[in-house]
Amino acid sequence: MKKTKKNPPWGKIDWKKMVKDEAKKRFELASQTNVNELQPYIDRVLKALGHSEALVTDESVVWDMLEVFSDEKNMQKQLDKAHKILGVNINSNDLIITVAERLRKQRGELKKSLVEVLDHAKGKITLKTKKVKKCKKTKK
Repeated sequence: MKKTKKNPPWGKIDWKKMVKDEAKKRFELASQTNVNELQPYIDRVLKALGHSEALVTDESVVWDMLEVFSDEKNMQKQLDKAHKILGVNINSNDLIITVAERLRKQRGELKKSLVEVLDHAKGKITLKTKKVKKCKKTKK
């Protein structure tokens, strides 16, 4: 007895045409130029938002990292928590790279302040060091 192929109820599938049509469609990842430059800061932003595993492009928005199915009140709680962790303003419509740039700027200002404090204190701070005696090697 010879087996015959039955076509599905929706008709015969032309796989060659389907593959050819799919080849025309392309998935393009948005630029990551700024992401690469700000990676350490972006990692901190993602961790504060609870998504350290997320893929980020130059077009990624904070809202993308918030719990999508939560209500507005819970989303605001997430933003407030991230604000406390990061110490910079953060809004749901901000680009991730914008928040990362705020972090970098904040760090630069803190670093500058620290240098100013150290320069001001220069000469007033003396360090005491102890001399350490060398031990003689013992023979076995």
